[in-house]
Amino acid sequence: LRDHLFPAVGSGVVIGADGLILTNEHVVQDASLENIACTLSDGRTCSVLAVTSDPRSDLAVLRVDAKDLQPIRMGDVGNARQGHFVIVMGNPFGSASDNAGRPAMSFGVISALGQELTRYLDPLGERYYGNLIQTDARINPGNSGGPLLNLRGELIGINTAISTRSGASEGIGYAIAIDSRTREIIAQLARGEQVEY
Repeated sequence: LRDHLFPAVGSGVVIGADGLILTNEHVVQDASLENIACTLSDGRTCSVLAVTSDPRSDLAVLRVDAKDLQPIRMGDVGNARQGHFVIVMGNPFGSASDNAGRPAMSFGVISALGQELTRYLDPLGERYYGNLIQTDARINPGNSGGPLLNLRGELIGINTAISTRSGASEGIGYAIAIDSRTREIIAQLARGEQVEY
């Protein structure tokens, strides 16, 4: 994903064959539909028809003008353990956007589960980051919104943040865990519904 008005890049993952893409809300925050371009992994660029977002969970679902897409298989963080291998895919530093949509990949292990980082990542408390997966897989700016996969290729997290002093990956990244609550939020957003708390 790239917003042409602002120099921002992000990633997303297909969750519906009819053009539904999951990403972070902060990737598309305050961007108008006409200024968001979505490049698929096969190089096609699609216009974004609608965005339904939930700032509190930092999740958003885009409806793009594309059909017959291959959706990701959903996993569950409940089956993940510290030390399990994981794969990160996405658009670090805009590399996929500049490479006909082909995503970059890195791998690592789950360093910790259930990380509570709301007060560090959002001191104002507008977003909730209370069940994060910590990984040493390289997550860089532009990976936000992309998938954290287990070795079966199932989505277990949405890459969201890094802990860094340099601005690039230093071996500590965080992903929003996919669990029953997250799946419920994603389903509501996919239906175009606002999430209420």
